[in-house]
Amino acid sequence: MELVLIKELLKKKSVKYFDDFSKKSLKNLSETFSRNISLEDWENKFKGKKRVLKFNSDVFKKFKRINVKVISMAIDEKNKIVFCEITIKLDKITLDVIDVLMFDRYNKISQIKAYKL
Repeated sequence: MELVLIKELLKKKSVKYFDDFSKKSLKNLSETFSRNISLEDWENKFKGKKRVLKFNSDVFKKFKRINVKVISMAIDEKNKIVFCEITIKLDKITLDVIDVLMFDRYNKISQIKAYKL
């Protein structure tokens, strides 16, 4: 696949990930995640799709409204890494975050690293 097409695909999948997170769609997130996904943020670290989805489910239960807005995105199509500056609104809490999304050879998210600004 050409790098230009990979770049567009990664952008589309990243935007969909944030949209699915905002919609609290565990089903769609499950389809987006690699079986061996890892998630690491400033407080937590999880490995495996079941654990990451459980963490997402707990966040969804804790907050009534979730909205993720992508501020900017940089894509390394050669290494399948997407760097995203986002704003996350969790009810009345607003967080500015850098998310680094890594994709596997099947174009599923294999790693998420989140850094609070």
